[in-house]
Amino acid sequence: MDFIISFIQLSLTKLLYSLGEIKKQGLQNTAIVNIATVIGFASTLIIQPYFLKPEEIGLTRTLYSLATLIASLVPMGMGNAVYKFFPQFRSNEKKHYGFFSFMSLYVAAGFIIAALLVFVFRSTIVDAYSLKSPLIGEFFDYVFPFSFFLAFISVFSIYSASLFKSSFPAFLTEITTKLFPVVAISIYYMGWIDINTFVLMYVLCFGLIFLIMMIYIFIIDKPFAAIDRHKFNNAKVKEILIYSGSFSFAALASLGLKNLDIALIGMYVPLALAGVYATVAIIPAVIEMPLHALEKIAAAKISDAFTHNRIEEVKNIYYRASKYLFLAGGLLFLGVNLNIHKLLWLLPREKGFWQGETVVYIVTFGALFNMATSVNNPILYNSKYYRYGLGMLVFLTVVSYINYSIFIPLWGLEGAAFATALSSISYNFLKFFFIWKKMGLQPFDVNSLKTFLLICTCGLLWFVNIDLGSATVEIIAMSVLVSLVYLTGAYYLKIVPELFQVKHIADIKKRLGL
Repeated sequence: MDFIISFIQLSLTKLLYSLGEIKKQGLQNTAIVNIATVIGFASTLIIQPYFLKPEEIGLTRTLYSLATLIASLVPMGMGNAVYKFFPQFRSNEKKHYGFFSFMSLYVAAGFIIAALLVFVFRSTIVDAYSLKSPLIGEFFDYVFPFSFFLAFISVFSIYSASLFKSSFPAFLTEITTKLFPVVAISIYYMGWIDINTFVLMYVLCFGLIFLIMMIYIFIIDKPFAAIDRHKFNNAKVKEILIYSGSFSFAALASLGLKNLDIALIGMYVPLALAGVYATVAIIPAVIEMPLHALEKIAAAKISDAFTHNRIEEVKNIYYRASKYLFLAGGLLFLGVNLNIHKLLWLLPREKGFWQGETVVYIVTFGALFNMATSVNNPILYNSKYYRYGLGMLVFLTVVSYINYSIFIPLWGLEGAAFATALSSISYNFLKFFFIWKKMGLQPFDVNSLKTFLLICTCGLLWFVNIDLGSATVEIIAMSVLVSLVYLTGAYYLKIVPELFQVKHIADIKKRLGL
């Protein structure tokens, strides 16, 4: 996998160089993505499968998904409002007119509302899990502090990105959110704490990240200023509230598309199988990690470009992001699918993780299409057409819920995977088509076709049988083979010829301190 990670680092670095003042952060965020990928794989495929029982994995992942769904509702769309409106308030001398205070009070109010709603429907939610996953009911109340921490971590991260300070928040959200829980899991595995303390410690890991994020913002920005009533006049506050309110359910819908499967699967299958699904469904997420890293940087840049009507800059980011991300995503897509059979064989057979192999094959198609359509999310939701995107999102979330309700009982784990991939592809296609028709922007050209054909051609390596007597060695060998074939093909097809210029690579190494 080192070849794949290195390729992503080089390709994203080239793209991030084009974004002006965020060059340094782009390099740092790319390195953070690489480290987070390694930690995520180690946690998901080594530590958790060996240190926890499948039902314990299912418990933590279901609680996390439920908390994430609630946390997406808590900010009531304020995260999107920060990207859109903060450029209008930016002023270091005036401490941004108290924007941070306004944002924090708004999110705190959102948490109170969301917590009351969940409390009212608590019995109904717990009863839905009682038959297949009764353990959820015992620990359900942890979702309240959990969702609080996740909501503020998300909003604080966006606020930092709007200050063009995204590297350290990215470190917290990408790395520590994976590393801290590993500590809790390890302590539990050694028998020093019982499961009740373990779940509490798991949740408090995110509480610690929340505190660190708040301290960081105070250091870089000293944001706790009184809300400027002149700047936050009635008309402006109304505009912000309408915009953020429009996004409140959209935020829930957006994360719902990513978390509904794990949140709902425990209602239809035993928690142990939910743990198997939660473990293997994370594997395809590595394909999308470069996109998530780029979006955190590009969203603020795209918002600023729309604010000042620099449409050509948006077009350039959209096109170049798609070209690099589709190419990098294709390599990761192949690396995952050509190795997943042997990778799952390395996990404890008696815990049944091998049952999730087909899940990976299905979900990776949705992940690859998401990479190809690249930064359509920040483009659509920072444009004047954002309400259309909201409508698509809410509609597709309802459809996704129906799909999960149909396909999980029908096909089990594969049904959840099918509904997930279908939702992802449908949502990204609708965004792509709308941006193309309404804004005249679309990121595909002949190089996109070359990349697609290259992925299909390298997929024939499926029929190559590497037998070296060790699954680990065979995975490494296949990764090296597919990387060499893929990068050679990319070179001769001249998809991104600048990546293969010796001077360019040497320059990148110099900038990375290599």
